[in-house]
Amino acid sequence: MHDLFNQPAERHYNNAASAAMETPTNQRRWNNQCKRLYDALMTGKGISNKGAQAYLEYHIGDLNRRVKDLRDGYHIPVKFRVIEGGYHEFYLEETYIKAHAH
Repeated sequence: MHDLFNQPAERHYNNAASAAMETPTNQRRWNNQCKRLYDALMTGKGISNKGAQAYLEYHIGDLNRRVKDLRDGYHIPVKFRVIEGGYHEFYLEETYIKAHAH
């Protein structure tokens, strides 16, 4: 796993009602989802919610939230492009992948 996830993410604020229910157990689960998402993106593949790809292939419940966590908490420059049906496909640029490959 990437060393980046061995440190706590920077705290960002969430105005969703469910944010009030955050627990250490949820934080660990979310962090694991961030790790899975990061590792998948580092393969160079794009990931979208189209057809529940994020959940079925990577067991990521809320792809948009995990992308925001990577961007805000870990400063990872996740990009997106709009694909068929208006879905977002998230990806990392090849230059980032090459510079951060382990």
